[in-house]
Amino acid sequence: MINFIKKRRLWYVFSMGVIGIGIISMVMNYRTMNHIFNLGIDFTGGTSITIRLNKPVQNIEEQLRSLLVGIGLSKHTIQTSGVNDVIIKTEQMTVEKRNELFDAIKNTVGSFDVLEVDIIGPSIGEQLKKTSFVIVLAVSIAILMYCSWRFEFVFGLASIVALLHDALILLCMSALFKLEVNTAYVAALLTVLGYSINDTIVIFDRIREKLRRQDSDELSKSILNMAVNEMLPRSIHTSITTGLVVFSVFIFGGLSLKVFASVLIVGLITGTYSSLFIASPMVLTISKAKGVQVGQ
Repeated sequence: MINFIKKRRLWYVFSMGVIGIGIISMVMNYRTMNHIFNLGIDFTGGTSITIRLNKPVQNIEEQLRSLLVGIGLSKHTIQTSGVNDVIIKTEQMTVEKRNELFDAIKNTVGSFDVLEVDIIGPSIGEQLKKTSFVIVLAVSIAILMYCSWRFEFVFGLASIVALLHDALILLCMSALFKLEVNTAYVAALLTVLGYSINDTIVIFDRIREKLRRQDSDELSKSILNMAVNEMLPRSIHTSITTGLVVFSVFIFGGLSLKVFASVLIVGLITGTYSSLFIASPMVLTISKAKGVQVGQ
């Protein structure tokens, strides 16, 4: 039996160490990119172009990526749609730069038709950032209310701490590896938070079940430890089966899905870790901070 509760300070120090490395990466990113994250055009504004190729082209994403980098458009995303449709999103382009891109595609890839050209202004990007922040905040408040109603307020606080831990780790890893932060990233982040809180609630439910069996509301380290150990195989098996699907998306899903899948992979590991090593020990830490007597 692993003593998760006794070594809780070790888990806290490890997590704070990872977050510290992430904060250093954010500072370095700010010095080099003028921002702590590698923001996509969804948040910074840019140009979205939809083209339809006259014939199918193999490895079209790799070819277009080389063309975009070659004309100085290093920040971009490419997404295929249907058989011959391609959506290209880049940083803000002038008309001359757009014509240069069209000429390069025509000469290298082949003839095509322009279906749509959209300009994503900085104001829209700023609104998307605010909306994403509000969504994450609203989800956190809703989870706190649910866990407080379903269990106790201490459990609700512990679940929020675990969620904040997961979010911080993801943001730190994003800064460290310079993952592009866009609307797909926010969707992956919310998916990870939902997965993590589900695992945490299952463990909390086992703790409550053990408290009922002993006909006492007194929290003890042994009860917390037994509950986590009993749910350890379930958490590992769930993470493995979910991870197989996510790794498949990462390997076979194409370049456009790699960032989304990368966030899910990191989130699966972090979510499982926080449910086992952070959430339940945090129940003990918060209870002691409130002056609650905790048994052995």
